[in-house]
Amino acid sequence: MRARAAAEERRIEPRLESTWRDMHTTSLPHWNLSTISHKIFETEKGLHDVRFELNSEAGLLDAPDLLWEQALAERLYDQVVAHFDVRRRTSLLNERLSHSMDYLQMLSEHVRHKYSRAGGDGG
Repeated sequence: MRARAAAEERRIEPRLESTWRDMHTTSLPHWNLSTISHKIFETEKGLHDVRFELNSEAGLLDAPDLLWEQALAERLYDQVVAHFDVRRRTSLLNERLSHSMDYLQMLSEHVRHKYSRAGGDGG
């Protein structure tokens, strides 16, 4: 359980950092608005994929059906999940993903506004 949470964090954290770096460099003056808009779209798709992966595995935190008839084993399973704080760690990753998605939405709105002011020529 702890290994799974740590693996998720090791997989997601670099992607989030990379996303932030990429978004900060997309404002380079030689990129046109169409290119920036496409980059934002691709990044949003990637973050949605990460969120799906994170949350689809979060359902695995519930005690497996096999343990339902074994009260002691089920309680031990729940204690292990609590001990390694897996739910909180998953929640924190979800919060970071939400913040990144909000940031991308803001950038997308800004690009859309600039694009409409530029007459749709992407420059």
